[in-house]
Amino acid sequence: MSSPPPSPDAAATALLDEAVGYLNFSAGTSDPKFLANLNGLFRAIESQAPPEDVLPTLGRWLLGAVDRLQKSSGAFADSKQARAVIALATDKLPKAYCEFHRDLLHHQHPWELYRPFFIGRACEAILAQGGPWNETERIIDAAIAQLNDYVGYRPTAVLESGARSDPYPHEFVRPVPLFVRGAGVATGRYEAIVSRALEILRNADPEILSRAWFDLDRLEEVALDPRAYDFDHPVNRRPNYHFGQWDTHHISNAGYYSRFVLQQVTLDALLTRCDPRHCPAGIDPNDRIDEAAAVLAGTILMASGTSGDSPNRHDSSVTLSTLLPVIASYRDDFYRQLLESAAGPHGDRLRDEAVRTRQPFGGARQHLNHELARRRAIQLQRVHLALLFARMGRTEAALKQADSVRVASARMLTAIYCRLTSGHDALDRDELEPVVEDLEQVEALLHRAIECGALVDPWNIVGFAANFSLFPAMENTVHDWRVDELIELVEQILDLAARAWSEAAAVDNTTLETRFSTVLTRLAMWWDQFASSTIEGVKRLVAKEIEVSANLVSGALNAWHKAGAAAGDIAFWRLFVDQFDSSKAFQLVIEALLDHGDVVAARALMMQWVNQRDRTPLEDGDISFHPLAFQWLATVESQQHAGDGDHWPQIAAFFGYLEANAEEYWQAPTLQIGGGGVGSALLDDDIPFGDPADDDDFDDDADYEYEFDDEGEFDEAIEGEEDDDDEERDIFDAAYDDVTFRDTTDDGIEGDIVDDGVEPLCTEWEYEADRLEQRLSFLNTVARLWKHAAITWGGDAQRPERAEILEQWLNQAGNNYRQLLELLEAVHRYRFRQPSGSHESLVEFDRLRTIKDALIQKIVGTCVETATAARLLMTTRNDARDAERFGDPIDAVSVSLLRAVLAGDPDQVRAVWDDFLKALTPRQLLYVPHSRGGIPKQVVVTRSIQRLLHDLLGWLPRLGLIRETCQLLQLAQELESTNPVGQGAVTEFDSLFEVGYQSIVRAIVESASDWEEPSEEETDRDADHILVDVLQQLTERQLDHWLTHSKTLRLSIVEKLAVPADYWPRFVTFVQRYGADLFTQKFLSLGNLRGILHQGVADWLISLSVDEDAMENIKLLSEIDEQWDRDDVVELLSIAIEAVVENYRAYRDYNTTTTQSDHGELLYMFIDFLRQRAAYDRIAWNLKPVVWAHEILVRQGQESAAEIWRQAFAERTSEAADLHIARLNALANEYGMQLPTIADRLSERFIRPLVIDGLRAMVEPAMDGDEAERQEAFTALESEIAELVSEPHGAGLDVPDWLSALEDEVTEARSKLTHVSSSDRLSRRIGQVRLSWDEILSQLND
Repeated sequence: MSSPPPSPDAAATALLDEAVGYLNFSAGTSDPKFLANLNGLFRAIESQAPPEDVLPTLGRWLLGAVDRLQKSSGAFADSKQARAVIALATDKLPKAYCEFHRDLLHHQHPWELYRPFFIGRACEAILAQGGPWNETERIIDAAIAQLNDYVGYRPTAVLESGARSDPYPHEFVRPVPLFVRGAGVATGRYEAIVSRALEILRNADPEILSRAWFDLDRLEEVALDPRAYDFDHPVNRRPNYHFGQWDTHHISNAGYYSRFVLQQVTLDALLTRCDPRHCPAGIDPNDRIDEAAAVLAGTILMASGTSGDSPNRHDSSVTLSTLLPVIASYRDDFYRQLLESAAGPHGDRLRDEAVRTRQPFGGARQHLNHELARRRAIQLQRVHLALLFARMGRTEAALKQADSVRVASARMLTAIYCRLTSGHDALDRDELEPVVEDLEQVEALLHRAIECGALVDPWNIVGFAANFSLFPAMENTVHDWRVDELIELVEQILDLAARAWSEAAAVDNTTLETRFSTVLTRLAMWWDQFASSTIEGVKRLVAKEIEVSANLVSGALNAWHKAGAAAGDIAFWRLFVDQFDSSKAFQLVIEALLDHGDVVAARALMMQWVNQRDRTPLEDGDISFHPLAFQWLATVESQQHAGDGDHWPQIAAFFGYLEANAEEYWQAPTLQIGGGGVGSALLDDDIPFGDPADDDDFDDDADYEYEFDDEGEFDEAIEGEEDDDDEERDIFDAAYDDVTFRDTTDDGIEGDIVDDGVEPLCTEWEYEADRLEQRLSFLNTVARLWKHAAITWGGDAQRPERAEILEQWLNQAGNNYRQLLELLEAVHRYRFRQPSGSHESLVEFDRLRTIKDALIQKIVGTCVETATAARLLMTTRNDARDAERFGDPIDAVSVSLLRAVLAGDPDQVRAVWDDFLKALTPRQLLYVPHSRGGIPKQVVVTRSIQRLLHDLLGWLPRLGLIRETCQLLQLAQELESTNPVGQGAVTEFDSLFEVGYQSIVRAIVESASDWEEPSEEETDRDADHILVDVLQQLTERQLDHWLTHSKTLRLSIVEKLAVPADYWPRFVTFVQRYGADLFTQKFLSLGNLRGILHQGVADWLISLSVDEDAMENIKLLSEIDEQWDRDDVVELLSIAIEAVVENYRAYRDYNTTTTQSDHGELLYMFIDFLRQRAAYDRIAWNLKPVVWAHEILVRQGQESAAEIWRQAFAERTSEAADLHIARLNALANEYGMQLPTIADRLSERFIRPLVIDGLRAMVEPAMDGDEAERQEAFTALESEIAELVSEPHGAGLDVPDWLSALEDEVTEARSKLTHVSSSDRLSRRIGQVRLSWDEILSQLND
């Protein structure tokens, strides 16, 4: 039986009478008394009714009061206004408001929005519209427009036309008032904390409030931003934004801001600690409310300092780097004074806590930081998971994940990507009709997302040059990554429309052609108005080019369909080729032809594309010739494996036409830059552009050896095409052994974190680097194509016509290799001027050096690919002189060995094996990278030999040569130890060991499928246990090599602090003494630190010694040599800098979630956390072979054996995992802080990589097969993911490793055709030799 509706008591009746009087007679002027009355009515109703019934009950009570007053008072004889306003405010306007903000406020429950003061403001807005009161639509529209008066920090661009790109109407909301002057604090869940915070601010030191530009007497309203807090928005780089800000559109007559808007995420985070269910025994929840209120008051002051109290408070001369220390100073003073005034047992407990956490109110402050980090991590992983599911075509699961984070951008992006995936999947099934709805829905969602602020306003791309201003000062501008996101999204939408148009044309469906072309044309006109392609530094996207390309391609495909042209009808395509004047057009038509299996026509069009590369670049954003070349070759290979004859003529023709049309691209380029004008574009002498060390002149035309008639290229490329058609110890205990180790180096490649620094300036050097990279990409592709062809078609190389072509390829590879070495040396010699000690010069030097390093890596990689291809091409011939002509790194015996491997002849491999090992013995397998003074050619030679070993280690087990694979691993390790090359050498043994070990495991697992099941009389073990036993024997034998290698490595710079025993105390003392003025936020920016390291810490200190400001402000400079040995300073400072650079992601966590990061003298605390993670990483590294074996088991479907392996692994690592977590907790207690990134790493307990293996193996079955099979596999995958996603990982600054692995797996599953490894390709040629159990044990025991 339902309970009767709540009724007002006498006190509520009095409030109702006053409220109805206001509603009936007011014109909408704000009246605090009316707001207070509504607040009282809400309090009365909420004590009797559930949240969803509060507003309807208020409406009934108010109408009841009108009825009563109309009967009893002549003043209410005409009550039309009151009745209309009540109906509008309690029913029609709330519904209309929800509909208006159906995207932006989708996450909010109505009863969370429609709080007493909000309804009061709604009544004011309705009354302000005036009668006639039956004009509902007019009143509601105008009232909503009046209510929506807040957009937050949203810079607006002024375009060249002078117009402002003002926010869209749907971006504005009405903050929910929590406090109104004269009306008090609104009832509800935030009442206690807001009331107490305002009381704390009222009693705070006026001097501190003045420093924070906060005056309570000027505060008219405190409100809550109802929008979901989006941690991915660039505005969150603005300090203290998550705490709130003054509303810059609410300014008093005195010129000061009067409304302060809080972020709901901060209030909710603070309240989670106040929940009585979460309070420890003996802790009064009211004390927690007081602590939360204290922190809320402190964050309000911090946010006030950032925004200032008036429009003119911060001008362009104020920067965040100068402002933040001021805010940190008064923040610390505020909390310190508040702690001193805390009385009684609660005050004593707070002071004890401050000692333990090293900061006043540390419990509540740290809880806030970590709760915000937790919510950021939840958003990050759920958004990525939503987009992952969208790519997999799982719409329901994707939207479920997106909805869970409340953020409009996540939800709407996911919905769009679900539709995009749905559209492409429909096209893959040759279903065109569903794509129409997908595209129309995508277009509508795109516009809605922009108009509500879920996506960046496209006008901001040109208005702000794709940047986002965090503060008036120019230096406080960051790249707006939402621009990249939008451009990528729009391009994908255009691509779907273009593909659908082409597919409709190919089947002559004119109705759908018209619909798809209309959508594409409309989108193109809309996008190109924003002129994004004029902005440097963002991806170029001209929609009109895609529209024109799609039009050309669809026309050609339609004509192809109507003409009934056969595959390979080149004469037909000759009629259209001149129209293809964009890279996109070539991509669309080539993809379409390959989808239809027409490799002949696709090849001809690819050659035309190469020929006109100056007009239609081979790489234009995501459009690239190179993957299409691999797809073409893989398609031909697939057709041949399908039994469609020998396709070698097609291959020969492809390379022949490629050479003819590539012209100068077929040769290696030369460096075409010189003189001292490289830095002429800059005025600041501190920016370190330099000159090449040599004065060689380069002939601009040296690369160009061919001249062709542009009109005749296509004819030459396809000449004769028509004739080709028809031819056409315990392993776990060992991992914990105590180890000692010596320093080794990194790999010479910088990390992937982009640092904020000075705005990049395009220079002659950058343009030259870009030119060279284009040429190198082409040569790299050619070398890899040669390698593919040699493996697949090299078996019949004895045929004269085939031998001649292979010889031509080999000769060209030799020429390219020699010329690439010359280019490598020239670039290596190029030097930039050394930077001064200034921050700007260090960041710019680091940027230029990074470009040079990337270019050298590209040249080295191309050299290695070319040498690898040459070696494989030599296996197709039987001329021992080939290796001699080529020179290092190729020798005759390695070619002979590869020839035997490719022939699938294990006996011949064994015949040359000893000679090969003997020839390999004097070789170096270590190299010093160029960035550390290494010789470029030696780097290439060594890496080429490493590539040879890498290939052999992957291929030998295919032939059943496990013994030889183990011997090669052992020799590789011996060569590294017996042939050292000096300080800074790079080892690749870990990579070699991984491929060799996994190849052996794979061979054993594949062989196990042929083993006979033992009878019960012979053994009580099943086949799975037998397989596990064999793998354990293998691992036990190989783990010694791995652990020996491990002892030679320094996995982290912080491991240096372990020995000698006094090293760590000395480091702590150094940081405590000099860190305050040295390790500032600006100093610890990544570009600055890398610049110092590459200049050299010693040289940097010398450069600072001539800087008067530095000498005055940095204590270390005045005490070096006198109170601290210079060499010791250089060593300790180098460790500190390298530790931050090496662990910059963890440093971002430290800088984001702790207040200790504000104090440079406490940096040693962060380093100590790194030491604990390094100890964990050491054991995890030692256990890698065990993890790799498990990966093979799950990949090969040996789930039972994998489960046995996992259980044993978990049992034997459990104790060590517990120990590391205990040590981390002790460290957190000692320093009063936590680092989620490091805590998450240790919480893996060594076992998570095995869990990830299982997840990755489940992705492909969830994407392949029939719908029932896919659904079953996806359900299992989603169930496994649920446990991982239940708790956030890290601080939300980086995607969790398990999620990155799944994203990689989905990408790989969607592009399997062009991602066949050389090992798998060889397997297609020679298969896998199956070994018996006895044969395997025999080889392992030798």
